[in-house]
Amino acid sequence: MQHAVAAAAVVGAVVAFALSHTGLRTLHGLLASRSPLPPGKTADVAIVLGYALFRNGSLTEPLKGRVQAGVELFLQGRAQHLLFSGAHPGGGVTRVSEANVMQGYAEGLLRDMRGGGGAGGPDELVERWHQEDQSTSTYENALFSLDICRQRGWTRLLVVTSPFHQIRSELVFRKLVERTKAEGGPAIEVSGLVDGGWKTLVEVMRGLQRQPAVQVSGALATGGPAIEVYMAPAPFVPHRDYPLPLLDRCVDAWDWARELLAVAYYAALGRLW
Repeated sequence: MQHAVAAAAVVGAVVAFALSHTGLRTLHGLLASRSPLPPGKTADVAIVLGYALFRNGSLTEPLKGRVQAGVELFLQGRAQHLLFSGAHPGGGVTRVSEANVMQGYAEGLLRDMRGGGGAGGPDELVERWHQEDQSTSTYENALFSLDICRQRGWTRLLVVTSPFHQIRSELVFRKLVERTKAEGGPAIEVSGLVDGGWKTLVEVMRGLQRQPAVQVSGALATGGPAIEVYMAPAPFVPHRDYPLPLLDRCVDAWDWARELLAVAYYAALGRLW
């Protein structure tokens, strides 16, 4: 009986920590990338990846965090353009795309941060913002965004997403890079882990977190300039949208658990390595 009580206490303590702000931030951080844009470099575009909307078409707090991170990078001069990536999510959601809603929210942030108009004002800056509104998955985010980048001649890319979503996003970009090279397309460089073979999820996470930014040489590909892909550091932004704080934390925990399942699913489809 005493052993059962002790085990229950341990399990309860683990669950309590996992659902605390500190615990959730730690868990989400385990899936974060460590491949930032090097100091002194400016990206041609920051690509902000979408996230599910509410049924009324409004943004969740994590998606607001992604958009704010992208706008801040843009205003800091770390990216010359912004590309919001995400289609209409389907279901009963108001008929707007994630990309459209993200840009609308970003324009509001820009007005609050800058105000006014004219040279360097909001209107002129928004002219350098773009939308990719066809993608319905992380894989399509990367696929369609890379296509737009090639068409526009953008060669240095900075991907913006939540910490829990970064490793899968980076691996998907890397896989598409490898496929492009194999098909003889434009040379592409990706910062991140560079080695072959099958890896467990833990090995992949450790590798991406510990390796410095390494670029895959595009020398074997033919035609077109090399494209560099980096991951933008982003803070953990928890949900604050539900009636009870516990529900918010459960959704944050589900985001993390679902991402592990998504990594396994993408691995099974051969979309990661």
